[in-house]
Amino acid sequence: SKLSTLRLPLLPQSEAALGTATTRRLRELIVFYGSTHADCSEKSEVLRRARELLGKTKPLPGPGPIRRQGRVAHVLRPKQVTPGQALPLLLVFHGAGRTEQSVQHSVLQFSKLSSRSRIIIAVPMSLDSTWDLMSVVKQGRSSGDTVFVAHVIDCIRRDYNVDTRRIAAMGFSDGGSYAITLAVNNPGVIQAAMPWSAGYFQHDPSLAPSSSPRPHILHGHGMADDHFDFHKVAIPMRQHLRNSGHEVKAHNVKAAGHGTPAEFPQDAIKWWLALAPRRTDPQ
Repeated sequence: SKLSTLRLPLLPQSEAALGTATTRRLRELIVFYGSTHADCSEKSEVLRRARELLGKTKPLPGPGPIRRQGRVAHVLRPKQVTPGQALPLLLVFHGAGRTEQSVQHSVLQFSKLSSRSRIIIAVPMSLDSTWDLMSVVKQGRSSGDTVFVAHVIDCIRRDYNVDTRRIAAMGFSDGGSYAITLAVNNPGVIQAAMPWSAGYFQHDPSLAPSSSPRPHILHGHGMADDHFDFHKVAIPMRQHLRNSGHEVKAHNVKAAGHGTPAEFPQDAIKWWLALAPRRTDPQ
């Protein structure tokens, strides 16, 4: 499937994932944690080293960027983090035409929400002016943005105690389309998606086991949206999501257009954190 490139290639950072990981992936994990596997000749030794690293106390760094191959994500965390306390993780995806200024505004806005809601928030930036989802769909290209998002999740899980039953994606316009698409194609990782003014999404049910719990969707859309018409885009999209087994809560704002209402991020986070935690950890 051309959408297989939208699967998040996460490193095995849970006990369940370690048990099914290949020796190659275990070695990648060991290097990622800054250690070595050169003295491990058997898979059992590689596995033991990986378990030791996962059991170490997390470093809990302050807020800052994650950089990789020209891409950057801003990691925000509450001012006070209690060692050992697992925090939910929210991924926030910007809309098309992002600028340094718009991203900095977003970082400022979400740093307050991180402390207020006691969650870790990652604000990644697409390499180009928007996410590469459309080039995946139209040209069959691989998604470099998705590889980077997986790297961001891996880094945050390495450095902080993350409640992996509570990982969510929020996005605006093109970022909303990307947030839904990532969620429905990675149901074993993402618990919920909260898009505002999404124009479309892509879903390949064969990418995930049918036993995977479906992510919950808070589908926000302005009824006065002149870019993606509410009746022509939002209503059919919700029906499509429900038909594929997703629980969808409609969040309509009568006077809102395409732009995101100021209260939506806070309302969406509150809705997400009120959900029951998912039953299983990501693989």
